[in-house]
Amino acid sequence: MLTALLNDSTPVLAVLISASHDLTKVYGFVDSITEEAGLVVCTSQGTPSMSSAVVSVSIEDCKFSMGTAPDEAAELKYGDTSLHVHLPSGARLTLFFTAKPSPK
Repeated sequence: MLTALLNDSTPVLAVLISASHDLTKVYGFVDSITEEAGLVVCTSQGTPSMSSAVVSVSIEDCKFSMGTAPDEAAELKYGDTSLHVHLPSGARLTLFFTAKPSPK
């Protein structure tokens, strides 16, 4: 799923909640997924240093789970799908996005 988000340039809302419950939100795109930088979400596509906001987390030893929007209002606001990354530190990164195709 992460590779599809990266390759398809799917817009995401990244919500990072630290173990101490600090909250960070970034609207953007999955910019890269590497061992060195981890999962990187940027506000604009391209070089992360050119973006105004970046969220980067190591995905080593993380647990992943998927979710769907509980209702139509949540789907319209955040997207129909969520990918949860549970970090060993107790922090959690959730990517909200729309996975189902738009009607033509």
